[in-house]
Amino acid sequence: MLGVLGPSALIATDGVAVAPAALAFDFPVMIAVSLACLPILFTGFTISRWEGWLLLGYYVAYSAYLGLASTAHDALPAFSSAMLWFVVPLTVVGLGVGVVRTLRRERQLGREFGPPGSP
Repeated sequence: MLGVLGPSALIATDGVAVAPAALAFDFPVMIAVSLACLPILFTGFTISRWEGWLLLGYYVAYSAYLGLASTAHDALPAFSSAMLWFVVPLTVVGLGVGVVRTLRRERQLGREFGPPGSP
């Protein structure tokens, strides 16, 4: 996004217009997915099975939301509420568990494979 929007904003005399819907929904989703990738970065860029399923679930949910929003479907408010009250807490818990597991594993590996003379 930075590689496309940055130069575009420099060239465009009036700047780049961003839809309010993108600022209200797409931007927070991008931040959430970036945070969801933190455990992957902690594990040396290895995606575990549960992380893969979680990311696939995010993709399916995001695609479903875009489909419902583009057609102004009646189920959109219920879907949005479910995303807010189920997916967001699940993500926070999943991130917490992933980070704690990774930190514990790194601590154990550090003790087992530490420098000579370490406990």
